[in-house]
Amino acid sequence: MEAARLDTQLKKGFLELCILQEIKRQDIYGYELARHLKKYYQDVDISVFYTVLRRLHKKLLVESYEGDCSGGPVRKYYRITEEGIRYLDQKKRRLEFPLQNLRTAGNRNVTGRM
Repeated sequence: MEAARLDTQLKKGFLELCILQEIKRQDIYGYELARHLKKYYQDVDISVFYTVLRRLHKKLLVESYEGDCSGGPVRKYYRITEEGIRYLDQKKRRLEFPLQNLRTAGNRNVTGRM
């Protein structure tokens, strides 16, 4: 049970970072973002992407604006804020050490030396 809970928390955390990274790359509307990231998060319901977007907006990490419509309803676009960039960079730096340890853990020989 704890392993499943940890897996869910990790997935949510990485999803948040992936959303911020994608929005940092370019302003994007919600459905396009969800469609793009769905390739990597196939088991995540599309509504989860919107939930994360709302949470990021509430935390002032992203902001939204109405963009051009293409014959349909007005699209809500998202852009990352300066605070969002700082948050994303901080989280990525925090992940470097544990990820480096994970990468090198399998490279040790039997005596524990690299």
